[in-house]
Amino acid sequence: MVWLSVMMAAGLWAAPATHTVEMVDAATVEGTLTAVTADKVELQSKDAKQSLPREQVVRITLAEADDPTARLGKAMVMTLDGAQLAADSVTMDQGTLTAAVAGVGSVQLPIAQVKAVYLPDAGTTVQDIRLKCEEFKIVAGAQDVLVAVKKDGGYVSVQGAVKAIDAAQVTFNWKDTDRRSARDTVRAVLLGQTGAAAPARAGGVVTLRNGSRLPWSSLTMDAKGLGLETAAFKRLTLDPAGVAEITFISDRVTDLAELAPDAVEQHGLLGEGFKYRRGRSVAGGPLRMNKKTYASGLGLHSFTSLSYNLDGRYRRLAALVGIDDAAAAAADATLVVLGDDKPLGQPLRLRSAQPPQVLRVDLAGVKRLTIRVEFGQDKLDVGDHVDIVAARLIK
Repeated sequence: MVWLSVMMAAGLWAAPATHTVEMVDAATVEGTLTAVTADKVELQSKDAKQSLPREQVVRITLAEADDPTARLGKAMVMTLDGAQLAADSVTMDQGTLTAAVAGVGSVQLPIAQVKAVYLPDAGTTVQDIRLKCEEFKIVAGAQDVLVAVKKDGGYVSVQGAVKAIDAAQVTFNWKDTDRRSARDTVRAVLLGQTGAAAPARAGGVVTLRNGSRLPWSSLTMDAKGLGLETAAFKRLTLDPAGVAEITFISDRVTDLAELAPDAVEQHGLLGEGFKYRRGRSVAGGPLRMNKKTYASGLGLHSFTSLSYNLDGRYRRLAALVGIDDAAAAAADATLVVLGDDKPLGQPLRLRSAQPPQVLRVDLAGVKRLTIRVEFGQDKLDVGDHVDIVAARLIK
């Protein structure tokens, strides 16, 4: 293939890469990704070419992705359709935002499509800014919100309308007057969303190696590269060498992490424990097991019990479960899955330094699903940071 030959000649790929395709039932297939069409995903293994039905594929992993929310000084642009752009530079003028994104290039967006712009300094991360906004109860409303840092480290927010962003300052209209703030004091601009149309349902998401996430409506891959159409950027052609992951959204599959449990019980051994998180570990870091980071999943701690009303809509649950890489070496927990208060399969013992385990349970006829993290055989709650990732409810 053309792009593979070019990369090998440049020394970027000295040998065929091993890519992993995850199927709906949590089975995995490995090989080198060669093509994606409307009907199939093609892999080349050492011995043979494999063709997989695209409707059965939920994820293709090509490389490890960075977590831009945890990188010091890394700017980020978030759009209404769910795009997350790890930006090397951000400017805005005349209602158009321009961002330089590694692996994509310079992109221009109407400001009406932008949800937020985060501008951390060299000692701050996007995650730091989000946590501070939560602490000071700063949220977007009908108007734009400028979030700035004070000399004492506290945050202050002002409602108005963002007019321009350049390398030196942010221009913000407040009380009918344009005011300019030094850019190094501005941490975020949250855009007002009143009247904004709901984004169309995406066909999936492409995650770049730098952590940028691009929802797409159509996607193919051939010798010319990875082609996708997006609501924000229209048509893009990407070099697969810069892509970490391709996910596919199916009407047959629901991400468990996107559902809110209708009942939650959680406590530590001797009192209050860690609260469960969606999309993060219980300690607030990325979901990471066996040196791999996962964008979607649940972070839980012993003891935690989450219950969901399924009303018999699903036939199977598939997930990957284990102890987060950041947990203490003494972590020892037990995962129990219940359907209508009856055990589904055998409990799984989860310990540090063990690879994650595949969880598959039959949900046929189950109206109420309960996922429970209990104290392990040590009867303690020391470092029991359990991750449940790639958790799929399958119809």
